Amino acid sequence: MPDRPDVDRLRALIGDATFDRRFELVREAGAGGMGRVFEAREQSSGRRVAIKLMTGRAQVDLQRFAAEAEILEQLDHPRVVSYVAHGVTGAGAPYLAMQWLDGESLAERLRRGPLTVAEVVALARQLGEALAHAHGHGVVHRDLKPSNVLLVDGRIDDVRLIDFGVAKDTDGGRDLTHTGQLVGTPGYMAPEQALGRPGLDGRADLFALGCTMYQALTGTSPFPGDEIIEVLAHLLLHDPEPVDAVRPDVPPRLANLVGALLAKEPGARLADARAVVAEAEVMAAALAGRDAAALRTRPVLVPAGAGVEPVTRDERGGRGLPLRAATVPTGGRGRRRMLVAGLAIAAVALGGGLLFALVAGRDLPPPPPPVTRVMTQPDAGPAGPGSGAGAAPTSPGPTSTFDLAACTIDIRLGCEARCAAGEAEACHYWGESLSTGLGGVRRDEVAGVAMLVHGCELGSGRACTKAGLRILRAREPGGADLGLPASEAQRVLQLGCSAGSAHTCRWLGKHLMPPDGELPADAGRAYDALIRGCDLGDAASCWSLVEPLAQGRGDAAAQARARDAIAGACARGGTHPTCTK
Repeated sequence: MPDRPDVDRLRALIGDATFDRRFELVREAGAGGMGRVFEAREQSSGRRVAIKLMTGRAQVDLQRFAAEAEILEQLDHPRVVSYVAHGVTGAGAPYLAMQWLDGESLAERLRRGPLTVAEVVALARQLGEALAHAHGHGVVHRDLKPSNVLLVDGRIDDVRLIDFGVAKDTDGGRDLTHTGQLVGTPGYMAPEQALGRPGLDGRADLFALGCTMYQALTGTSPFPGDEIIEVLAHLLLHDPEPVDAVRPDVPPRLANLVGALLAKEPGARLADARAVVAEAEVMAAALAGRDAAALRTRPVLVPAGAGVEPVTRDERGGRGLPLRAATVPTGGRGRRRMLVAGLAIAAVALGGGLLFALVAGRDLPPPPPPVTRVMTQPDAGPAGPGSGAGAAPTSPGPTSTFDLAACTIDIRLGCEARCAAGEAEACHYWGESLSTGLGGVRRDEVAGVAMLVHGCELGSGRACTKAGLRILRAREPGGADLGLPASEAQRVLQLGCSAGSAHTCRWLGKHLMPPDGELPADAGRAYDALIRGCDLGDAASCWSLVEPLAQGRGDAAAQARARDAIAGACARGGTHPTCTK
C-alpha cells in the first residue's frame, strides 16, 4: 500500500473537488495498458469501490474507455461486476467506478492446479448466467479468460465476470474495431474472431468459455503454444484432444459440453449461454446424487442441422475418437480457405495488422461448413504447475526445425515438398491433410495413413499417435479399409512412445490394457507404457493408471510399478482425487 503522501499526490493530479467529495482515494491497486486502478471509498455510503482512471490520451483509447463505461452501466447482474459511476475529473481524466471485490482471479487459482469436476460445473453455470445477461443486452465480451473471472473471497461458487474493455455492443452499434482487426486473447478467442470476420456474436464468448473450462479441468490450454503463430495454427487448423482423454475422471456429459463449446464454426456450438446454464444445472443435480446416471450420457447439444458428425466412444475405452473422418469440400474454395487460415497465421506472427485486415476482410468466401473433426495434440512436454502431475524430466524426443507457417500457407509447397525432403512434421501435416481433406486436397485416407506412418518412422510423435489411432478406428464396424492389421497400430504407437512422445505412450497403454474381465496378458506392457508417459510429464497417463489398478488388472509387480508412478505424480504436485486418499 502506498504511503499517504503518494495518495495525496495522486489526488492532486486528479484535480477535481467534485470527484473528491464523492470518492476518497485509499490506495493504488494496480495499473494496466490504458490506466490505473485505485481502491476508494464512496463518502455518501462508505462502501468500497474500485476506480479505473484513464491515463492514456489516444482517441481510440478514450472512445473505448467511454464505451466500457456505457456498456457496464446497462448491465445489472450478480455475476457481472457492478457499475457505480463514470465521468471526467477536473484534470480531464475519464474514470469508471465499480464495486470493489476482494478475492483472486481464476488465473491465480489455476496456478495451484486444476479445479474439481463439481467446481467446473459451478463455474460454467455462473459464467453462463453472466453471458446470458450480457448477450441479452446485446453485449459480446470478446475477452473471456481466467484472468477476467474474479473469485470473490477466493470462492468458486461466487464469481464475477470483469473487464469489458474490448466488449462490443451489438444493439447500440458501438464497435471500435475494424473488419479484420484482431481483438481478444490468442488461446481463448474463437476462430471467427481470430480471422476478423464481421458479425461477431455471443457464440464467440461461448467458445472462450469452453477454452476456460478446458483449462480449469486440465491445467492446460486446448490450443497450446509458446508463440502466437503456434497458438493460431492449433486454433484454426486442429481440434484439441478431448478433455476426458486428458483427464479421465471428467464425466462424459461434461466432456460433451466442453466439446460442443469448442466447435470451430459458430453454428456448431450451443445456441446460446442459457443452454450452458441448463446443462450445468443438470450436472450439478447429478453430482448431488439426485440423478447420477445423467453424468454418463452425452445429449445432443449441437443445434439441429449443423451437420457435425457425432463423436463417440469405442467399447475398449478409446476416448473421444470420431467414428469416421469427416470430409471437407475438395474444390478450389476449400483450398482458398486453408490459404486464408495460413495467411492469417503468418500475418499475426509478423505483426502485420494491414496484411491481417486484407486477408480477413469481408471479401472472404463464406465460412466452411462445421464438419471437420480432426483429433490432434502436440507432444506433451514437461508438466507445468497446473498440469496435475508436477515437474517431470524433459522428453528426449526428436527435435525439428519444421516451418509451420510455410506448411499451412500452402499445403503442397509447404508440406508435401518438405515431407519428400525428409521433414517428419511436414509428413505429419501432409498425412493429416490427405486423411481428412484439409486444405482442399483430395481426401485419400489410405495414402494419408501411409504418410502418417512415414512421418512416425522419421520421428514425429504426433504422426505416430494419429497413425495408430486411425488404424484402430478403421478396424471398427463401418471403418475405412486400410488393409493394415491392429499390430501395425501397436507398432507405430510403440515407435512414438520409445521416441519420447508422452501422449503416444498414453494411447499405447490404453490400447494394450485388456478390457474388464479378460485375461491380463498385456496389462504389464500397458502399465509400462502409461508409466513412461507419466514419467515424461503427461498427467493423463498418470491418472489413467488409477482405474485398472483399482480393478486389479495385471500381476503384483506391474501393480507395484503403477502405484509408485501414481505416488510420484502426487508428490510432484498432482491434484487428482487419488492424491488425497
